[in-house]
Amino acid sequence: MIIKGVMSMPKNQIPVYMKGRGIIANIKVVPNQKVIEVHKVHGKGGRILDVSTNRQAQKELSPQAYVLYMHFVLSLPNYTEALSLEYITQTTSLSERGYYKAVNELIEKKYLIQKPSKEYSEFYHFYEQPTPSEND
Repeated sequence: MIIKGVMSMPKNQIPVYMKGRGIIANIKVVPNQKVIEVHKVHGKGGRILDVSTNRQAQKELSPQAYVLYMHFVLSLPNYTEALSLEYITQTTSLSERGYYKAVNELIEKKYLIQKPSKEYSEFYHFYEQPTPSEND
């Protein structure tokens, strides 16, 4: 399954696509839930992981932020997800406190950049490398 955000969808929903079948479901996004769109160094058809970029992230991020970083890096390029505290704490080693610290660190270090969105109140782009400015 690939999840993509589409402008024509009802507000606060992310459509779930299956190849050859189109939209098969809509995921509801609750108010103030962060919606993350993943942007990779190598984009479509590229490698899942850019080794040199990953090494740099491992050096500059705390262990908690690196766990969340890897969660995003292992996603497909242009994947969109409604970030869930419950899902992250159940599927990673992060505690609730670690989750919030990791999210804040990724924002502070410009791996997560908030972008304007008509559909979502908290829409972010995740970048495998930190972005040099907010205008990227």
